[in-house]
Amino acid sequence: MRVQLISNSPDPFWLVVKAARECYSSDSTSLKSDDKLFLSMLKRDETPLEHAVFSFRISDVSRVLTHQLVRHRVASFNQQSQRYVEAEGRYFIPDLSYLSEDKHKPFLDSYHRLMLRANDLYHEAINDGVKREDARYILPPCTYSSLVMTMNLRELKRFFALRLSPRAQKEIRDLARIVLSLVVSCLPIHLAEEITSIMLGTKE
Repeated sequence: MRVQLISNSPDPFWLVVKAARECYSSDSTSLKSDDKLFLSMLKRDETPLEHAVFSFRISDVSRVLTHQLVRHRVASFNQQSQRYVEAEGRYFIPDLSYLSEDKHKPFLDSYHRLMLRANDLYHEAINDGVKREDARYILPPCTYSSLVMTMNLRELKRFFALRLSPRAQKEIRDLARIVLSLVVSCLPIHLAEEITSIMLGTKE
C-alpha cells in the first residue's frame, strides 16, 4: 500500500478557524483561542471543517478496499479504469496471521494458484482479441488498483470513525491510519496529540 498526500488547502487550520469566526463573531485572535476554537469544531463535527480539503493518491490496494472507500459519498474519487488500463497481475494478499500456519498456509497456496490462473486467463483472452472491458470480468476483487481521493476534514473525521474501528477490515484500517497521520502532519504540531485523540474517538 502506498499513500501520498498530493494536495491540501493552504493552512487548513486557519481556514477552519476563519470560517468558525465568521459564524461566531469572536473578537479573540490569540493563538490559544484559535486552538480552542479549532478543537471545538473538530469535537463537535461542525461545518467549518468542510473548508479544509485534502487529496491523496492511493495505490497498491485491492478493489475490495476501493469498493468500501467509494461509499463515502461526500468525497471525490478517480480510480484506475480496468476498461482502459491493462491489469499487471499484481494482487492483494490478506493477512491471515489470526489463523494457525497449518490452516492459513493451504488457503494461501490455493489462493496464489487461483490468482495466477485468473491472470493467465485474462491475458490469454486479451491476446485472443477479447476487449479489456470484457476480459476484466475474469479479474478477482483482490486485483491491485489505484485512485485519487479528495475529502474535506469533516468527511475525513467520519471516515476515521468508521474505518479505524476494530470492526473494519484490516486493509482499510491500515489505509485510514496512514491518511490520519498525513492529515495531522498538515495541522499545528503542538495540537497533534489532541487532534489524533479526537479523530480516534479517545478524547471527550
